[in-house]
This record gives sequence, C-alpha cells and structure tokens, in this order.
Amino acid sequence: MQIVRRLLVAVGAIALAATVLTLATPKSVHALIATLVQVSNTSANPVPTVATDNPGLQPLGNFQFTTAGPPNFTLPVPAGKTLVLEEFGVDCAFLTDPLVQTSIILYVQNSSIATVYTFVPEVLGGHIIVTQPVHIYADAGSYLQIGTGINLTGYPGLSCSASFSGHYVNVP
Repeated sequence: MQIVRRLLVAVGAIALAATVLTLATPKSVHALIATLVQVSNTSANPVPTVATDNPGLQPLGNFQFTTAGPPNFTLPVPAGKTLVLEEFGVDCAFLTDPLVQTSIILYVQNSSIATVYTFVPEVLGGHIIVTQPVHIYADAGSYLQIGTGINLTGYPGLSCSASFSGHYVNVP
C-alpha cells in the first residue's frame, strides 16, 4: 500500500511540474521551438506529395457506358506508361431476353502479342454481370478491349457498362 501511495505522489508531482512549466514558459520560447520544426514548401525545395517509394504510380479508374448495342469498350495505354489492371467489371442489361448465354471477353493487345481472357458472367434479374479481380499488365501504346462471346446486336433495350481499375506506372 505504501508503494502505491508513493508512486501516485511521484506521478502527480511530475504532472504538476509539467503543467507549471508549460504555463510559465514565455511565448518567445514556444515560438523559437516552433521555428525549429517548420516545413517550407518552395519551388526550389518542394515538399513531396507523391508516394516516395514509387512516384510513378498513378491510380486509374475508368467507367464506360453504352445504350447503342453490345459492349465494345476500349482503354488505350498512354505513351510512357505501363497499365496494371487490378479489376474490371461488365454489366449488360436486357429488357427482352435476360437469359442470353454469352461470355465476357477481355482482349489485351500488347505490341505484337494479343491475349484473350474469357469470363463466364452471372445472370441476375435481367443482367449479365462480371466483376473480376485480375492482375494484367499492358505496355505503353497497347490497349484493352471488352466484348462478348456472341453478337448481341439487335437485342432491344440492351445497355452495357464497363469499369477498369488499377494503376499506371511510369516507364523508365
């Protein structure tokens, strides 16, 4: 019991001393200490505002929509960048025949190499839907394109949307 009492007295004394010193310290001392930790953001010495571990990393979010027929969405990769696609999604709504059996195709054209990824969509209440996590690289100058496994031209009331998410990386 005696030890706890002495400990509480010591902690209280330290807290009281810290409070008194804080209140008794002049504002000039506070100002002097504050100048020691100031950050100046000038054009000659800018403060970094990008990821310092990878400054070339730039997020990508792209959404496309059409009511003019089947999906034919294209996403070009700009010069000087590599696209890392991390997820894509497609949602096609049918007013007349919601049980259309088709596949969703993601086509990636890298320079002279074409890669085709085929996905089987879920059929949910008049929609065919694919939401897929992926890890696909596309070089500068290439493009990604989304389509369907069958020709859906002529389906009245067809509307489709597609989304791409990932990031660009600067090419050294």
